[in-house]
Amino acid sequence: MHNDNTKCRYAVKIIVEDETDTARVILFDAAETLIGCKAQKFMADIKEKNNQSSLFQKFVLNIGKTYTFLVKLDENSKDERAQGKIIAQEIQLQEDNTINIEDDDTILELPKKKIKVEKE
Repeated sequence: MHNDNTKCRYAVKIIVEDETDTARVILFDAAETLIGCKAQKFMADIKEKNNQSSLFQKFVLNIGKTYTFLVKLDENSKDERAQGKIIAQEIQLQEDNTINIEDDDTILELPKKKIKVEKE
């Protein structure tokens, strides 16, 4: 049976790790956040220019950055998640909130919270 409604997509597989664990994450359309363009354009540029591709170099600069992944958690994907295999629906770069404490002009603004104290 032939289905004309099918659409070919690239799957970008990456290894994500932190201090405690490692997971294999598969990105489809969300891969554009990492590579900066559609996967088809990225692959064509790599084939033409190899490691000299500006798109490839931008992709490599993502190493060490912190991202948040949106994943769908359901019963069907439970076994794959247990094996460290995750399909991300969306990915977002997290801002670097590092503060240089040697900078005299640095002022850290913390949110103000009210605390209710009850007397005994």
